[in-house]
Amino acid sequence: MTCWKEERRKTMPYIKQSQQQRLKLLLDKILIGEKGELCYCINVLQMNFCETSMIDNKLSYQILSDAVAAANDANTEFYRRVIFKYEEHKRRENGDIFQEFIRKANI
Repeated sequence: MTCWKEERRKTMPYIKQSQQQRLKLLLDKILIGEKGELCYCINVLQMNFCETSMIDNKLSYQILSDAVAAANDANTEFYRRVIFKYEEHKRRENGDIFQEFIRKANI
């Protein structure tokens, strides 16, 4: 028999809007004012995930790996969806410092 915790790890890391809304209500109550606080919250969420993912009160490498992978995936998605667009906006606004190099290098 497969445990729900084992099944959960086989699914894609995208959640339904109903789950997003439930979590957003809780997360919106957390006021984060500095980087250290953000790091703390991320670490607490990782530890909570590990604790609730343990099977028979045993921690596994897979659980630890999933906690790190989720943080890395969120980081990559934030960069791709937010930072990249901001950088592109600033490049258009201020000029592309790599344009001549790219031309010279035939890239």
